[in-house]
Amino acid sequence: MATSQQRLKRANEHHHSLATMQHIIQKEFTKYLDIGIWFLTFYNDAPLHVDVSLDLTLANEESCPFNCRGHGVCIAGHCKCDPGYNGESCDLSK
Repeated sequence: MATSQQRLKRANEHHHSLATMQHIIQKEFTKYLDIGIWFLTFYNDAPLHVDVSLDLTLANEESCPFNCRGHGVCIAGHCKCDPGYNGESCDLSK
């Protein structure tokens, strides 16, 4: 039977081996939600614990810069540019 010190040593070795194998995956998307209560779920089907972080930005009802220059739609203070345009105010053609 393993002593608590042996179990702790194995746990530390396991944690160290996981730390050296960590990969960072960054996914970014914008989703404008209707007013209400929302629940977010992250499902991990891997056999190991995975740390997850989530950065949220609250969008408020602001006007868009230069009204998206006529090449996009203003949603919550940010331009959603038409195909072929990008930039903060949809002023750059691709």
